[in-house]
Amino acid sequence: MECSWDKYLEVQEELDKLPAEDVLAVFGYDMVDILRDCDDNILDMLLEEIRERETSKRSNTVMTNNVELISITPNYKKVLTGAISQCYQTDKHSDKALEHCIKAGHLSVLEHCYATFKVKCSIQTLLQLTRHRHLSFTVQSSRGTFLDEYLQTGDETIDAMIRESAKAYNGLAIGGEWDFEQVALLAPKAMMYNLYVTGNFRAWFEYLPKRMCERTQKEHRELAEEIQKILAENAPAVFDRNMMSCDICKERSCSFHG
Repeated sequence: MECSWDKYLEVQEELDKLPAEDVLAVFGYDMVDILRDCDDNILDMLLEEIRERETSKRSNTVMTNNVELISITPNYKKVLTGAISQCYQTDKHSDKALEHCIKAGHLSVLEHCYATFKVKCSIQTLLQLTRHRHLSFTVQSSRGTFLDEYLQTGDETIDAMIRESAKAYNGLAIGGEWDFEQVALLAPKAMMYNLYVTGNFRAWFEYLPKRMCERTQKEHRELAEEIQKILAENAPAVFDRNMMSCDICKERSCSFHG
């Protein structure tokens, strides 16, 4: 007994919301033949599974950045104040001296301490992140791995187009006829990458105000805000402060002053 046309269209509509790998998980490669041979009761069961997968996928889709602190110089204040004491060959390790150096812009002393983060972000944000040349990166390979998550913006039109682009990538990547290196050329900028990023304290100190600015793309701004929050908790003498300096900012195209 074949299914009704309305039920068939309902299933197709739900399938359009899923990435290719989930469609294959439900139907294999014979989706059209299976749908034609199913009655409405079986299609109802398939619809339930499809919607469960859609809900699960939505909950796993990264809406904001994932940031995890991997390592940070543990005795950072001792290291920094010790470095400062070398300038005038004194044994005094003063927190006040550290604060003076930061406020005066003598930031070279911050280069003696480091922090490493594990980050998950879109290709779009990764391209911006790697512009900060004093940070070091080790990034997930698109030649040897399957990219299985993508950013959603909250804009229905943009997100629908991202899903379509991701389907094209997923379809070829899962099919096995092409290798990941070739298929990666189809990956939309919304696809999520995992990476390690390391910087000395000066690199992070100079990075944060640039990317916490209201002019920054939302995903990247949230990433910078989370990094600043973690650094402020673990190295408060350096990072637990207002990192923004809108009153002295020289960005003339900015409309966020005040």
